[in-house]
Amino acid sequence: MLGNYRAYCDESSHLEHDGLRAMGLGVLWCPEEKTGEANHAILELKRVHGIAQTAELKWTRVSPAKLDFYQALIDYFLNTTYLNLRVLIVPDKSVLNHAAWHQTHDDWYYKMYYVALKHVLQRCLSCDVFLDYKDTHGGPKVRKLRKYLAGVVSSSIAVQTVRSDEVPLVQLVDLLLGAVTAANRGDVASAAKLALIEQLRRGLHSDLRTESSYSATKFNMFLWPSS
Repeated sequence: MLGNYRAYCDESSHLEHDGLRAMGLGVLWCPEEKTGEANHAILELKRVHGIAQTAELKWTRVSPAKLDFYQALIDYFLNTTYLNLRVLIVPDKSVLNHAAWHQTHDDWYYKMYYVALKHVLQRCLSCDVFLDYKDTHGGPKVRKLRKYLAGVVSSSIAVQTVRSDEVPLVQLVDLLLGAVTAANRGDVASAAKLALIEQLRRGLHSDLRTESSYSATKFNMFLWPSS
């Protein structure tokens, strides 16, 4: 059903020469009227588990000491009907042939964002898209993404950057995307992270490496062709 949504975006291992094989882009989308409730619920989980309200939750910070907290976060996502995750995975970005398509890695990055968001935006009357503010290039990043999204059918699309430490839902997409991308790299040594990956696999009935049907909403995954 069409409605007004907010989409919280993050990327993992997206730099061209970072030495990491698989990369991912995640979009956590939620009805606009439910975002306040969702952000509050994440803050409440922090309180219950003795985590400072200002502490930023991230995949890279998962540790055995706080495993119960991160498991509770994933349970919250799995059991909340209005939170949906769209993930685009590139299994091996080292074999991408940008020259063949007359593009730079930067050009391709925004095309990838377009593909990831298009699936969400086609289901919206309007959508506010929030990108994690990472550096001073946020302004150009927003303008380029608006350009690539211009062809998407939607009555209203707004794109802006936010600071992830101030928006719990941006932190949640970092955690979920980190788990899915790590599952596709297959190089996780941390027992705590492996436990979270397995929790997601069971809860989503997915190996996190297989493309979903296009109509899937709770967890929709697209594998980007690497050639």
